[in-house]
Order: sequence, then structure tokens, then C-alpha cells
Amino acid sequence: MYRSFTSLDELFTYIKEDKEWTGANAAQHNRYPIRYVLFDNFADFNEFIINRPVGIYKHSIETMLDKDYPDTFPSYTELSGEIRAFIKKIPINDFIIYPFSEMARFYDNEVNTEFTSMVKTIASSQAPEDAQAENVRIYIPIVGMEGKMGKFIKDNNTFVWEYKSSCDKGIYSLIITNGSTYGVEGLENQYTVAHNLLEWLKLWEKGSYVKQTIICSSPNIYANAYHAQPDNAFKYCKCSNVYEFLTIGLGLDFGLTESPSDEDMVYWEELASMIDIRSFNFEEFVKERLDTFTLNDGIDFIKSWFDCKSEFDRWLLTLYFHKISKGCGYISRAITSCTKLSISELFSNIAILIFDDMNKEFSISERRKAMCLAKEHGVNITDFARTKLKEKLSVIAVSPELGGYYMAVRLLTPLTDEECQLAIEWVGQGKVQPDEIKEVFPLLYSYMQPLGLNSLSGCTSWISDYINFYRLSKLANYPHEKIEEFISEKNGSSSSFQIWRDEFKTVKTILHNRKDIDVIYWIDGLGIDWIPFIRNVVRRYSKEHIYLNEIYIASAVLPTTTSTNKANLLSLLEEGTELPKSGDLDTFAHKTKSYPQYLVDEMKILETSITKLLDDYNGKKIAIVSDHGLTYLSQLSDGMKLAGVKSDHEGRLALMTDKLGSDNGYFILEDGKTLCSLTHRSLTDKVDRGHGAHGGCTPEEVLVPIIIISSQKNSNKYSVQLVKDEVNGTNPKIQFEIKGLASIDVPTIEYNGTIYNLTNTSDSVYESERLYLVDTATKITLRINGEQFNNYNIKVSTGLSEADDLFDF
Repeated sequence: MYRSFTSLDELFTYIKEDKEWTGANAAQHNRYPIRYVLFDNFADFNEFIINRPVGIYKHSIETMLDKDYPDTFPSYTELSGEIRAFIKKIPINDFIIYPFSEMARFYDNEVNTEFTSMVKTIASSQAPEDAQAENVRIYIPIVGMEGKMGKFIKDNNTFVWEYKSSCDKGIYSLIITNGSTYGVEGLENQYTVAHNLLEWLKLWEKGSYVKQTIICSSPNIYANAYHAQPDNAFKYCKCSNVYEFLTIGLGLDFGLTESPSDEDMVYWEELASMIDIRSFNFEEFVKERLDTFTLNDGIDFIKSWFDCKSEFDRWLLTLYFHKISKGCGYISRAITSCTKLSISELFSNIAILIFDDMNKEFSISERRKAMCLAKEHGVNITDFARTKLKEKLSVIAVSPELGGYYMAVRLLTPLTDEECQLAIEWVGQGKVQPDEIKEVFPLLYSYMQPLGLNSLSGCTSWISDYINFYRLSKLANYPHEKIEEFISEKNGSSSSFQIWRDEFKTVKTILHNRKDIDVIYWIDGLGIDWIPFIRNVVRRYSKEHIYLNEIYIASAVLPTTTSTNKANLLSLLEEGTELPKSGDLDTFAHKTKSYPQYLVDEMKILETSITKLLDDYNGKKIAIVSDHGLTYLSQLSDGMKLAGVKSDHEGRLALMTDKLGSDNGYFILEDGKTLCSLTHRSLTDKVDRGHGAHGGCTPEEVLVPIIIISSQKNSNKYSVQLVKDEVNGTNPKIQFEIKGLASIDVPTIEYNGTIYNLTNTSDSVYESERLYLVDTATKITLRINGEQFNNYNIKVSTGLSEADDLFDF
């Protein structure tokens, strides 16, 4: 039996009329005391409760719950049973049972299911006879469930009264979570919060104190929330995880357009536990926590990434960067491509994403800077990324349509050995100049620099050119034709060999009686080809007041073996003093290894050795010495297969077992029985592929460096004079007279953006390499040890006239 009202006064008047009903069906009115009272909103419901007629008492549904289990959700039969039981035992009074709808709305509302059955069952409850006699009424308010109760409006066996409010008083927003508010603080300041079913039912006693948005973390309400629709009292927001709670529920913006993965939820929960909703600002929170107040681009992100102390902080930084970058930029795209965002995955993506990037020009610089930072922090990328990186770079290098070697070099980074291998091959083949890989592989660049020793002049100046071609051959894994010319000339016979060898003193002679040396440090197998490399490593320590003082080239004693030369090194020490040794290039040389990786490994071995030496002996005056050098060219040459000898050191030397005559292929020592190879051909079988060797007479085996380092910088005073300020295309070289250079000082010039080396030609005269002349470029900068010394203006004549250009066929 349905009635509709437009005011509470009208409703209250009818309550009195119904209570005193004496007309038709009076017996039915009294036998069935349940009156369902429908409200559009809780404001009207609260007014009804507050202003109800005298004599109507309240009875809360919460009394029907087990206080020890505040979130236990009774079944619809249990709830209807509790209400029916209450009706049977009530005193002779009228009651409002509430908040009935706040449980009823979460029961299944399909036809003939939980909600329908429960409403029918309760409506059919009969009052005891004494209650019937007193016209007892039970009022059950139902809020916002007009749609669900519609089926009962035309039911003459069910009393349904509906109050239609004259104004829209709004609806509540209900944020539902599965048992947690994830540690977010300050929620009660902005929201009404109920943690379980019991708290949820108690809310409605607060009336107007209930805020417009409610957070309910009852697991049982969460589990049954899908039954609540349709509902004109609540707007539901069901949050299945912490991310949905923070974003959909609380409305926080983290910049994501897609839901995060399940693996990320642990980070979202940690973030939630740090949030105070009263003052939370995501940007300010990240800046303060990570101390990253400047995050302008992907490189700032990478720097901050490495500063992060935990995986959570890296995740947080990434989340923030994704928001502010809005997916723009190379690093941002690499992040988006990640699934788990591990260090390896991130930098693997940074390494290879470039090959699918349509805007390479805008990405190359950012990518390289990121990879340089990865190198500094010892990052390793996946094997798959390494393989793809090398394959793609190799294809680009040989494909002019893809940019060729120019583009391949621009895409090189210092991160992987595979890239260094390619750089070694390209420089060795002459496809790329050392200057082009300076930024990416400074170690390789420094290894390929000229010896730069002004002590080499006259009959020893050829050593610089020889070592240049030796290193080039080593990188190419193929002997340069100039090497063969030098060996043919300088080691063409025992006498020619002896002539140049006698120009160099032994290590023992040079360091004899050097009382100023604190530590003599032995690097086994260190040849003079490594002098520029060591110079570069030591220069890094200038800020720590560690400086190169002297560099000498000495001759090892023949045969060039450790057993022969170690004794001379030990003789330099005071009795009882040890000879520290590290960076064993000799032992490494005799191991089987592959080209070009062994060159990468050699550089790592020596760099580690030098840095350890400088760290361990900081403040000491150190002399780095060696027993012999090494050659990697004998593995590329056939063996001489001499008969009547016993091989030693892979045939680089041998002992005569039969009488042999003299030969230009070997040098016979004073003992008359030891032979040392004058060429790269070993005396017996060839040196095994991948092996370095020693024991012979080639310059790289015989000559060793002496490098003296201390905490005191040389106080040299230089006198420089430009010999001639005119230079022309016929002889495009320039000369300086420089006095006061120490053995370590390296003079160079910069002309038109290119660095050219100076070579000592006689006394104090230094001549440049051939300059690439440009008529408009008339300034030269002299540098000593890389530091600018002075600028000079020159007169340039390319030697060509306009007529020469036009008619030069």
C-alpha cells in the first residue's frame, strides 16, 4: 500500500492517522506493523529521525552485529530473522529500525533474490496480539533505493511510504576499498571514514556531521558493493588497489594514463604511507625527499637516478619524471618501454631504442650523455642489447644510405666492450680517426696519441713513427707496411740493430743513485706504446696534486725476458725493500684471447693498475718501470722454423743445439748460443694466435718506459719563438723554437679547430705536422701539455690561384 508525501509535516500527520486507523482493513494495518519509509537523501532521513513524533523510539541495526567481529556481514536471512525476532518481543511501543538501508543496499537485488526476499519477509512479519491491540508500528527508513523498492509500490500487502523532497540536497560519494586506507594520513580532516561494517552503521547517528565524501574500507562492503546499484543516495567509487584509491578515490594526479603493473603496487603502497592528504603536493614531495629541485631533462633524471638510495626512490623519481616530461624526450621514451624498470633494462632500452627512433638527431646527444653516466656507475646491459647494439652499429657503418661511419661513430657510447671493439676495428682500418672517438673512448684515444717525447731526436726520432704504426697494426690486427719497412731498415742486421739500441741506456743506468725515488713500481710487460695512455691517466689526478715529472725510454737487457731483467730492477732497491708489482700485462699476453677484446682488456688492466698505484702511494715519488715490452705482431707472422735450436718464449728466442751461422733474421748474444729474433717472425713456429710475446729484438719488446710521478709539479719556464709566421701550401708546416721543455712536456698547436703535434727536429726547434690550410684561418694556438700557452697570427697562402683551380686537370 503506497503513499507519497511532499513534506515531513504531511508525513508525520499521516503517521498519526495510520496509527489510529479504524477504517477498512484496520485489522491488516495492525497485524502487519512494518512501514517502509523511502527517502531520496540522508538529509531528509536525518530530519525524520530528529523530528519524529513523540513516542517513537529508535533501534539500531548495529545491535544485531557481533561486537567482536565488527565486519561480519549477516546474510539477508539472518538480518530479516533478527528484525522479525525483535518485532515479536517488542514492548507496546513504536520503533524506527535504522540504518536498515545501509546494509540492505549491499544484498543481491535481482528479482526473487536476497533483497526482494528480505523485504517481503520483513513486511510479512506479524505483531504479537498485545502489540496489535495497541496499534504498534515499526518504521524502517530506506534511503536512496527508489529503484529497488519500485517493485513493492504496487504491492497491496506491503506498506511503502515515499517522501519526495522539494529540493535537491545532493548525494554522497562513497569511496570503497578492500580493507585498507593504505596508511594515508589526514583522511578524517576531509572525509568521513569507516573502517568496518559496524563503523559504517554508526555513521548515520551523526546526521549532518557526515561529510559529503565517505571512505569505507570494510572488506565485506567492498565485496558486495556491486549489488548496490541502482542507487540515488550514493555515487560509488570502488578502488581495487592503492593506485585507484589515491587517484580515482582521493583525486591525486601522478600523470599516469594507464594503470600500473601489479609489481609496482608495493611502491604505490609505500608512497601512500608517506602521504598526508591535508598538505600533499606530489611535486614538492618528490623534490624534498630526493633533493632534486632541478629536473629539466632526461640527463638530470639519470643523474638523480644514480643518487637515489633505494629502489623505491628510483621508482618515485621515474614516476615524477614521467609526469613532468609528458612522454617527450629520448630518456622518457626509453622509460616508457620498460616493464620492470631495473637498471639493466632501463639502460638496455636507452642503448638500442635509438635504432627505431625516427628523430635520431634530437636523441643522439641525450642518449650518449646517459650512456656516459651509466659507464661511470658500472652499469651492465643485457646480452641481447649488447648483441643488437653491435649488429646495428656494424650495419650502419657499412651503409652510406644510413649515414655510414659518420653516423655509426655518433651513435657510439662508452658503455659496452662491444662498442669499444668496433671503435678499435674502425680506427685500425683507417675508417675512423682517433680524434673522432676521443669523447667516447678517451682510453683508446690516449693510447693512439704520439709519444710526444722531446728527448727523441736525431737518430732516435724514428721511434715515434714506428710506435705509431705498431699501435695502428695492433688495432688493425694486421701489420702495417711501414712496420715492415722500419724492421727491414733498423733490424735488417745485427749491426743496424745494435746501432739504435746503443742510443738508449738501461733502466738500471738511468735510475742508478736516484735517492729521491720513494717507490719503484714494476709493471711486467709494459712497453713504450703505453706512454701516452699512462700520461692521460695521471693527468686525471692533477686536482689531487699528483703530477708527471719525468719520462724516459730505456733499453731492456737481452734477451727481453723477465728472468733476465728482473734482477736489474731488484738491484735498484735498498736491501730488504720489496719491489711492488701490478698490472701484469705479461701474464695476460700469454693467455689465449680474441681480437679485438684483448685490447679492451689490456686497457682495463693498465688503467686499474695505475689508479691503484696513485691511490696507494699518494704523496710518494714513484718510478714506474718495466722489465720488457711486448709484441702482438708476431702472432701475425709465420715462424722461421730454424733447425738446430731449442725454442724459448714461443720462439722469440732460442738456444742453439747445433752450430749455426750468422743470419740477418736473428741476433746472437755474447754467450754465443742464445738467439733473439730481429723481426716479428719467431725463430721456430709462429706465436699462437691471440698471444702477445717477448724475448726478441723488435723496438716494442726492447724499449721500456721509466715514468716518474710525484706530488710536486715541475716549475719549468718556457721560452717560445715562432720561427716564421708565413706558411704556404707547398710546405704547410710551421716551426717554433721552444726552450725549457722537460722530458714529459708535449707541445701541440691548434689550427682551425684541429690539434696538430709538434716534433723535435733539431736542438730546440719543433715542427708541426702538415696543416690543412684555409685562407681565412690565420691564428695558431700553442699548447703545452694540453694547456694554452700563447696565440700567434700567421700569414696563410694555400699556393693555389683561382686560375689553378679552374684549369687544373
